[in-house]
Amino acid sequence: MDADLKHFKSLKKANCHLHITGALSPRDLRRIAKIAEVDISPFEPLEKHMDFYDPAIWAAAKEVTSTRLGLLEGIKTILAHEADDGVIYLEVTVNAAGMVRRGMSPRAIADSISEAFAYGNTLGIAGKAKFGVNRKDGPASAAAVKDAFDATPEDARISIDLNGDERAFPTSSFTDEFSRLIAAGAPTSIHAGEYPELSSSLKQAIALHPARIAHAVAADADAVRAFADNGIVLESSPISNLKTRALIDPARHPLKQFVAQGVPVLFGSDNPGIFQTTMSAELAYLAAMGIDRDMVDELNRRALALVGASTN
Repeated sequence: MDADLKHFKSLKKANCHLHITGALSPRDLRRIAKIAEVDISPFEPLEKHMDFYDPAIWAAAKEVTSTRLGLLEGIKTILAHEADDGVIYLEVTVNAAGMVRRGMSPRAIADSISEAFAYGNTLGIAGKAKFGVNRKDGPASAAAVKDAFDATPEDARISIDLNGDERAFPTSSFTDEFSRLIAAGAPTSIHAGEYPELSSSLKQAIALHPARIAHAVAADADAVRAFADNGIVLESSPISNLKTRALIDPARHPLKQFVAQGVPVLFGSDNPGIFQTTMSAELAYLAAMGIDRDMVDELNRRALALVGASTN
């Protein structure tokens, strides 16, 4: 095992950016589908769809996790994987509007999440859910997402999160809904600037003053300063940015600028089932960006402190 990877695997870590539909491997999906009695045969063999841009793998994962048992077993499976990697704090994003559309109630979503995180506690890993508003579902879907968020106990939820295809469904279409959520005191996070050409979308997200913004690959010096000035936390997933081809050269990633400006940074593995990665690998990859190991250790410690995760 690579020395850096072995080192980071030995550390206690926080994974603050992970999507349930991208976190489960084909083996996981088959096992959970059997438990939840969900037919995924139309998508087999799943392995041939293991590409970020192949809609079939996402469709299979959505079908599996849009039942009470499937959601419960999906989160429990992810918690077990993460605990094995040394993660002691995990945030899982679920796109609740799609689950409701497939027949789940907000209460069923909340109950599955709470039960799964109770299981996580037995593994020594604390969990919280982000409730995703997927851009393709439109601004009106925020109501169903908010219902699921409200139904979930406070200690099991972290934010309402805008995610999905930023190119086809721009941030500007969701500014009214998220302005209302923020004005009402709901904690929010936004995927923005996920590709270099999306600087205007990132600026629109910054103007909303959410608690967090994810990816921000499009950030220039002004955007980095705006994060710092407005107390916005960055959620960074550099391996994801490489796998989605948002960045070809890791040395050009703006993460070092965020760190230099004192912007708080949280890290996540995003879609580890599809990308075949781990949180340890995510931290080890930072060395390819020119960040030395001592600094990565310090960033990891800061991330744990930021989310209140105890290392005792």
